[in-house]
Amino acid sequence: MKAFGKVVLAFALVLALLLPSACFAQAPTTTPKVAVLPWVFTENGRATNSTKSSAVTTVEKMVVDLLAKVGLERVDDGKVTGVWSRDLGKELPTGAAFPDDRDLLALGQKLDVDYVMVGNCAWRVRSVWVGFGPKTKAECEVSVRVIDVKAGVVDYKTVANSDSTKKEDPLAIAGTLLITPIFTFVSGGPKTPHMQRSGGFATAKAVGGWATKFATTGQKIKIDDKK
Repeated sequence: MKAFGKVVLAFALVLALLLPSACFAQAPTTTPKVAVLPWVFTENGRATNSTKSSAVTTVEKMVVDLLAKVGLERVDDGKVTGVWSRDLGKELPTGAAFPDDRDLLALGQKLDVDYVMVGNCAWRVRSVWVGFGPKTKAECEVSVRVIDVKAGVVDYKTVANSDSTKKEDPLAIAGTLLITPIFTFVSGGPKTPHMQRSGGFATAKAVGGWATKFATTGQKIKIDDKK
């Protein structure tokens, strides 16, 4: 009888150990979702969104690849702009200033997503005289802001810069997240590869910085609805 009691006790202990892990394994998982408002692109102070240049396409692809690499599901752009314009009655960003955090939060709540990202990319392209001739130089500044919708906080904000004429180590920027090549961009003119290079590196710094730690809350900047 004592032996039977020991067997029952041992069986109960095994169940106690296995059941939590079994329940955990069967628990449904959800993929975090992020809504990205269309970025604003400027070259020497003038908007470049409508041209869809190779440099703009490069930056947009970098954003898509980095978010996908860490398992974030990006909401369809058409749905995002539709809710922003139609439901919230807001105009899409056109300048360097980001929309109000409370509006970004409202967008995320309407779309029922985990995060909302907004960004802009500004190039300064010029010719620098080197030796016996001019040399193209493209500097890029990328600003990014991310709202944690569930927590109601600014999860991340940063400004990153890159110079097409300076050497940068891609592994030091975003490690293995860099799946979009930065050194093999297609040339479309004397300034295009410079804009692609600087835009790619600046975006990798800005977006990659958040993508590598997206699951943790950033700076805990509370969004005050009463303001």
